[in-house]
Amino acid sequence: MIIMMVNEGKKFFLSTIVVFFSLLVYGQERPKMDRFLTIKPTSASFNAAGGSKTFTVSASGTWKISSSKGSWMHLSKNDNTLKVRVDENTGTSSRSGSFELTSGEKSVRVSVIQAGGEISLSVSSENVSFGSSGGTKTITVTTNGSWQIGTSTASWGHLTRNGNQLSIRIDRNSNTTSRTDWFTVKAGNKEKRINISQSASSTTSTNLTVSLENLQFDSSGGTKTITISSNGSWQIGTSTASWGHLTRNGNQLSIRIDRNSNTTSRTDWFTVKAGNKEKRINISQSGNSTTTANLIVSSDNLQFDSYGGTKSITISSDDSWQIGVRTASWGHLTKSGDKISIKIDRNANSTSRSDWFTVKAGNVEKKIRITQEGMQSSLSVSSEKLSFSSYGGSQTITVKSNKDWHVSVGTLPWGHLKKYGNSLYVSVNKNRKKTSRTDYFKLKAGDQEVKVDISQNGRYRSPFNHAVDNYIGGALYWLYTKAMGI
Repeated sequence: MIIMMVNEGKKFFLSTIVVFFSLLVYGQERPKMDRFLTIKPTSASFNAAGGSKTFTVSASGTWKISSSKGSWMHLSKNDNTLKVRVDENTGTSSRSGSFELTSGEKSVRVSVIQAGGEISLSVSSENVSFGSSGGTKTITVTTNGSWQIGTSTASWGHLTRNGNQLSIRIDRNSNTTSRTDWFTVKAGNKEKRINISQSASSTTSTNLTVSLENLQFDSSGGTKTITISSNGSWQIGTSTASWGHLTRNGNQLSIRIDRNSNTTSRTDWFTVKAGNKEKRINISQSGNSTTTANLIVSSDNLQFDSYGGTKSITISSDDSWQIGVRTASWGHLTKSGDKISIKIDRNANSTSRSDWFTVKAGNVEKKIRITQEGMQSSLSVSSEKLSFSSYGGSQTITVKSNKDWHVSVGTLPWGHLKKYGNSLYVSVNKNRKKTSRTDYFKLKAGDQEVKVDISQNGRYRSPFNHAVDNYIGGALYWLYTKAMGI
């Protein structure tokens, strides 16, 4: 019994040792397994419409999606497959993304590319209509690219872009016929045409009102404003007299009235027009209640010499004053503050002249007289005695005068006078008589007159008279006259 138990214990011990060594040997000789991770296909491309594709994943262990770049790309895992779904690309440019898978220390990256879409262009309305009064309407432009205005409108249409909104402002149509126009918007190679139509103006529907039709002013004048209302354009028709002034600002009309210096009241009117409508606005202004205005001038009698010049007078008044009757054309008046400058032109005439002008303040008027001396004539000549030989000839004298001059008394037929500017050419014929001769002529300028005497020797008995003429000079002149037939 005891021997059997000992044998059984030995068997168990030996079995245990065999198992241990078997495990030890197996662990040392078993080959190590390689890790792997693959995906097919390794990249993907999509068109602009998007869509989905399925990838097959092989891995030695479990795998997972570790990263994804591109919000437009959606990934879903199912066993050993991976589904990739891509949104539609509404832009015109291509885009790219990627995702990464990992399994243990293994990783793989997959690139995804999506093509851009074609340009799209649409407008909220392709036909825009307006009434005759015009106005503004807005359309919305939708595109996946940038857009701009292509063909623009006629001058009565105005386009304004604000983001994806396009404002169309149309002027009032004052014509009785309707009108049409169009413009385009463009995005890439796409274009949209927007048609514009506007109805004709109905003249019977024009309305016109004014806030006040009767305006009253006191003698001091002033400014008042009225409001013009109309469904059409309006303008000033008949205007005011010179003492009224109209200024338009939008739908406001300003009426400025000058001071009334007269004791009597005065009235006037003007009109505004819109289409076939017209409104009359009446103006009334009271007279000046001041019975006598104070008006003083520093001098009421001005004297000038013939050369003219400038003088000034000072005006003092308790009322506004102005120049009344003005001067003749040779007098010039300039108002500056409380002074009047009087400039008088040169008096080229020998007679004096006079004129006058007035200044006014209220119902008082002052006359200022002007007198100017006449120009004293002056006349002189470079020589008052001219002598000629019997052979005649010519001489020149210079005439000086402050006035136009002329020959008042001429010569006998053997003398000749010619005027050139401020010079007078005096020529004398040959004296064929033996006796000398004399003559004269007169020049006149204004009230001045100058006499010029002419004397000429008689001819010599011989052309070679040594006692009188120089022999050579006389001989040469004699030959000259014979050759020229003088």
